[in-house]
Amino acid sequence: MTTEIERNSYDAESDIAAWVVGSGMVLIQASAVVIGLLPCLLLLLPLILPFVVLGVVGGVLVGLPVGLVRLVRRIARPRATRAAVGDVSVA
Repeated sequence: MTTEIERNSYDAESDIAAWVVGSGMVLIQASAVVIGLLPCLLLLLPLILPFVVLGVVGGVLVGLPVGLVRLVRRIARPRATRAAVGDVSVA
C-alpha cells in the first residue's frame, strides 16, 4: 500500500492541444460532408495568412515594449509600496 496521494494537476497545454486536434478533426469531417469545403479553405488561406502574420508581428511589437515597461516599473517600485499592495514575494 502506498502512502503517496495522487493529484491530478491541470495542464493548460494539453487542453489547448485537445482543442486544436478536436477542431482539426471537425474541419476534416465537415470537409467530407460538404463537398468543396477543403479546397475553398485552402484557396482562402493566402488571403487570411497575411492578416494573421500582421497580427502576430503587431502583438510582438506592441506587447514586448509594454511588458518591458511593466517589468521595469515593478522592479523600480519601492519595497514599502510592494508590501502595502500585498506582494507575497516580500518577506
